Amino acid sequence: MKGLKFKFDETKTVARNARLQLTKASQLYFKAGRETFGGEPTPGELHAFRLQTKRFRYTLEIFRPVYGPTLERMIGALRRLQQLLGEVNDCQAARKLVLANGDRRSLQVRRVLRMLDQRQAEKTAGLGRLWLEFDRAGAAARWLNYLAVYAGRARRQ
Repeated sequence: MKGLKFKFDETKTVARNARLQLTKASQLYFKAGRETFGGEPTPGELHAFRLQTKRFRYTLEIFRPVYGPTLERMIGALRRLQQLLGEVNDCQAARKLVLANGDRRSLQVRRVLRMLDQRQAEKTAGLGRLWLEFDRAGAAARWLNYLAVYAGRARRQ
């Protein structure tokens, strides 16, 4: 994730390293999301946040054995965000393809572009709502608490 470099301390357990590193990653992720959705995000900003979401999710997936089933729900929430971010990006990519291969003056090309713009706007609006749900009051604190407190407990149960 942009701004995060994992520094594993080999003198500490995997659970201790997870606590330290994943809480930092979570803080950076929520900050990035709030910056992205604090205004009208551009397609480029949404794409950058999509990549951050992907990195964060994959990082959490590495630590599945260290945490319990709550982590699976957290990963599922990230997967939903990543999916919708991907759909917005797909609209942008399709738009670029149409513009690169079609005559902008063509009625069919203009119709396709309007359809893609409408779809992208709908997906972006849905993404904004999903982010607000994801980042509802206290969500970041719950993530930080879970990642800081529950690392290593899944094995003991």
